[in-house]
Amino acid sequence: MLSSGYIAGATLAGVLYAFLNLNEGIVTRLVGFEQWAAQNNPFFEGPYADLLGLLPLALITLVLYLVGREIIGKAKRTRSA
Repeated sequence: MLSSGYIAGATLAGVLYAFLNLNEGIVTRLVGFEQWAAQNNPFFEGPYADLLGLLPLALITLVLYLVGREIIGKAKRTRSA
């Protein structure tokens, strides 16, 4: 389910990006945002760029591990008569 959500999200982002490229003013603004991010965000370009994608994966892995070990998300036990 998660990977399907990623695929659907990437598809919607691609369609939105293509739609925004129809207007030259929007393209100029998007290029400005990209240049700003490249200069001010170490996770956007450079040696630490892959960490931004790794963080959600590490978080999902940790949550799934904790649920599997029943540290979080324990089912409440009911008394049977």
